[in-house]
Amino acid sequence: MNYYVDTDGDGYGAGAASNLCSNPGAGYVTNNTDCDNSTSTTYPGANELCNGIDDDCDSFVDDNIVFVNYYADADGDGYGAGTASNLCSNPGAGYVTNNTDCNDNNATLNSITVEVCNNFDDDCDGSVDDGLTFVNYYVDTDGDGYGAGAASNLCSNPGAGYVTNNTDCNNNNASVHTITVEVCNNFDDDCDGTADDGLTFVNYYVDNDGDGYGAGSASNLCSNPGAGYVTNNTDCNDNNATLNSINAEVCNNFDDDCDGSVDDGLTFVNYYVDNDGDGYGAGVASNLCSNPGAGYVTNNTDCNDNNATLNSISAEVCNNFDDDCDGSVDDGLTFVNYYVDNDGDGYGAGAASNLCSNPGAGYVTNNTDCNDSNAELNSITPEVCNNFDDDCDGSVDDGLTFVNYYADNDGDGFGTGAAINLCADPGVGFTTDNTDCDDAVSTTYPGASEACNEVDDDCNGVVDNDIVFTDYFADTDGDGYGAGVATSSCSDLGAGYVTDNTDCNDTDNNIYPTATEICNYIDDNCDGSTDEGVTTTYYADADGDGYGDVSNTILECGLMVGYSENGLDCNDANSDINPSVSEICNTIDDNCDGEVDEFVTTAYYADNDGDGFGSADNTIDACTQPSGYVSNSDDCDDNALTYEDVDGDGYGNTNLVSCGVLTSDDCDDAVATTYPAASEACNEVDDDCNGVVDNDIVFTDYFADTDGDGYGAGVATSSCSDLGAGYVTDNTDCNDTDNNIYP
Repeated sequence: MNYYVDTDGDGYGAGAASNLCSNPGAGYVTNNTDCDNSTSTTYPGANELCNGIDDDCDSFVDDNIVFVNYYADADGDGYGAGTASNLCSNPGAGYVTNNTDCNDNNATLNSITVEVCNNFDDDCDGSVDDGLTFVNYYVDTDGDGYGAGAASNLCSNPGAGYVTNNTDCNNNNASVHTITVEVCNNFDDDCDGTADDGLTFVNYYVDNDGDGYGAGSASNLCSNPGAGYVTNNTDCNDNNATLNSINAEVCNNFDDDCDGSVDDGLTFVNYYVDNDGDGYGAGVASNLCSNPGAGYVTNNTDCNDNNATLNSISAEVCNNFDDDCDGSVDDGLTFVNYYVDNDGDGYGAGAASNLCSNPGAGYVTNNTDCNDSNAELNSITPEVCNNFDDDCDGSVDDGLTFVNYYADNDGDGFGTGAAINLCADPGVGFTTDNTDCDDAVSTTYPGASEACNEVDDDCNGVVDNDIVFTDYFADTDGDGYGAGVATSSCSDLGAGYVTDNTDCNDTDNNIYPTATEICNYIDDNCDGSTDEGVTTTYYADADGDGYGDVSNTILECGLMVGYSENGLDCNDANSDINPSVSEICNTIDDNCDGEVDEFVTTAYYADNDGDGFGSADNTIDACTQPSGYVSNSDDCDDNALTYEDVDGDGYGNTNLVSCGVLTSDDCDDAVATTYPAASEACNEVDDDCNGVVDNDIVFTDYFADTDGDGYGAGVATSSCSDLGAGYVTDNTDCNDTDNNIYP
């Protein structure tokens, strides 16, 4: 055995070997893997420390140590900048593990600063005023709430003189804008680029004869031109009040209803002459709107109008004559093919006679007889195995089962040679199987039991197949486990041979697969591992806190100095970090549970819209409340401000609430029927909050009817409600002081 000097007593030696037959004792070991034999903490498997030394003798300094990038934090705001320093230990104050500071000389500017509308990059993300809501504002010169011109895209309201729409067509006249009501005056009142749009235009026609039906070209107007005009042009004679579109058309060959057609809308029927009076006509139709009377009918289905017994309802009979006047002889009757049956066996032959009546004895409806002179031969005679066509189908012995038979010389049920195809069994000495490989030996056939005799007993082409062959191995040391090259045999080879070849040392009967492993640096149980199961895994405890590093282990029979029985330490370079330590708020996993600052932080909720109410869907855990976050999660929509809606009409006032409506443009939040987009009612109230009272309401012009004759005159009074007695909607009275004078 080679022994090496272990100067530092760490269990690992170095230098030249001393080849001895007995252990020289303390100060010697059987390995030479120590890279520093003067330091007991430096040896293979030692815990690597952050010290610039190869502690574990793997030729790498400080390997398996966690290195972290540290960045200078000049302004002490917790956010660093500049080039990283990659270190395995914390350099302390003035350094952080992030480089997200865009201004490391100003502690108020870093990546969590809230961006505000100031044309400056407050949150260090490289963008100015990003994440803020920008709105297009337009100049409102006349102060009517409607703007015009080019947009100014801003993140804050520029104040008076600006609005968020550009729908004003006249920015110098406050009374002309997009919600002005369009009236019939050939002027663009509502700024949509079109005059009198949205009004109802009607076609009016001149009514010269005063019958209420007009004619001529239309005048398309948005107001009624008065007497002498109507809204239809259906009069075909505007100088005769008795002729118009509501007269009833009668059968008189005249255009009674002014639609340009004579006798239109009346029912016209085809009438045919019925000479023989049988109710069935013939000849050319007369299309009339009135019945011409006797001698005419409404059908032309008579094929002989001079014979009252021949017409379209006569029944067709088998007589080679057209009885029902449809142009076909004996049509609709059933025709059958009949064949001559000479031998009277019910089966015919020869050419068919197609008839609509049965010709009687000597005829049948089939032609399946192959011999019409022999009543015993026909299509229902059974076919038998006699090399004869018994059933008249043109084939000999058809429909019978033919089987291939082979000679079976040894009587084992399996034959060989050429097949004989027969429809009857030839008897003893024949079989239907031709798979015998030796027809002279009755124990040799397909499916026979294979014996260990170097003969192909089961005729599968393989000798001694399906016989169990076993591999035997020499067992030199007699421990019951063999090794070496296998000898395959179907019989037991006896003492000195076993069926196992798993012995890793066949010269030592203490070494075999089921032997008990003991701590002796030998693979006692032949599993490829030495001392497995009899050593314990220990974990390096570099910081001496009683908790080891799971990534730095050794296998030994007992606990060594500098090691722990557990691998629960998540930072073996810091004794203040281990599972027994209480978690504190320091962005470090103090208790090694995989979580940082758990249960010592407070949940804060993002307040994106700045209304003082936070979003339950956007939270952070922090020790102190960060900017842009609040301690409540009451906000229903953190992307928009919501307002108080007192009257519940879906439109709010200007008071911010956590869960309200999105608009603050309700002009009267105490009345539920008053809100933007409400239906405007005739009540002198701005129901739809557009700044105009009773807009979109139909106003009617009323005229005074002084003499009470139902026709008014004078200046119109426009109203959305009926003005009652003394007012009418007509201004065509030429003398409103005399009730005998009116249109």
